[in-house]
Amino acid sequence: MLLGAWERMSAERAHQMGLVSEVVPQSELLERAMWVARAIASAPVMAIQGTLRAIWMTHEVSRREALSQVSTFVALERSSTTSREVRRSRGQRDPPEWRLR
Repeated sequence: MLLGAWERMSAERAHQMGLVSEVVPQSELLERAMWVARAIASAPVMAIQGTLRAIWMTHEVSRREALSQVSTFVALERSSTTSREVRRSRGQRDPPEWRLR
């Protein structure tokens, strides 16, 4: 991870700091990246858009203001999430199984 023109951080250190959620051997990297891509692609569009809006909003407001908006984003996600039956009727796959890392 490049921090500046001359500074680098190891994957392990980035993981310790919470900048990355998982570190895998290079031989598993493509498989894990594809899993993440499928997970994102199978999520409801509004949920992904809400997540991105929340992330960008945190750059523009104070921490207190951002935290006060959490319920709004949670409500948005809940209202936009399609049920399993509706997804299947539309020929969409179920989301990938989430796992704790």
